Amino acid sequence: MFRILSANAKEAAQSKINTDSNAVLISSLELVNKLIASSRVAFQDRKINTFKSDVIDPLTVDLMTGQGACGSYSMIMARILKDLDVDVRLVQMKVDGEFGGHIILEAKQYNNKWAVFDPSYNLYFKRPDGSLASFDDVESNWNYYKNQVPEGYDMKYRYEDKQYTNWEKIPVIMPLLKKTLDWTLGKENADTFSLRTIMLRKFNIFFTATLVLLLCVLGYMAYYIYKKQRLRNAVAVFNDKSLIASPSKTAIRVVKKNPQNTIESPQD
Repeated sequence: MFRILSANAKEAAQSKINTDSNAVLISSLELVNKLIASSRVAFQDRKINTFKSDVIDPLTVDLMTGQGACGSYSMIMARILKDLDVDVRLVQMKVDGEFGGHIILEAKQYNNKWAVFDPSYNLYFKRPDGSLASFDDVESNWNYYKNQVPEGYDMKYRYEDKQYTNWEKIPVIMPLLKKTLDWTLGKENADTFSLRTIMLRKFNIFFTATLVLLLCVLGYMAYYIYKKQRLRNAVAVFNDKSLIASPSKTAIRVVKKNPQNTIESPQD
């Protein structure tokens, strides 16, 4: 499904690609906004309650129903762009002093710079020179960029600050993971690492994890059967050697009765 959407976004950008190298980013944003709007009309706020939608919560459910919030829309756009080989990272905006009050995303442009997008409002910003603006650009000059927001925009989303991953969400585990990334990627790269982008293919992740678990169980069972069979074979070989090394009691009694082991010939 997302491959088809990615192809549609790329096709829509073809006519502008010669004049705007970032046309595919903007066409993906517009596509997501149209899809969510049409899905809301089609489903009319009716919710899907199934094991897959409630537990796994794949992006396809949000895409089809339009039920998700800002995070779902940003993840849908991120998934489309990932299929187009565009680097993305989800951004947790600071709102009223709390991170994660609004979820948006940044995508890497062809000039290797980041541009910020808000699929919930079909919004992107342009710098004075006409190029796409990053979160840092908007944060540093909100008074200029706030004039570009659409009607109905919630002005509490004023780009105060951001984080890419909440490294305190799971005590011990998340801070330990962050330190590992600091050591392997470098602190600057680790600070801008978006863990949520790994979850763009949630169903595939759950399927792969289940498959790996099943293979581990089958492997353990095969190993257990193999070890048990080897033990049986070893016991059988040991018993055979014991019989050869130690004659039976009957054989011992026969030897004692006839120590010279002579056979008498029948009488004429």
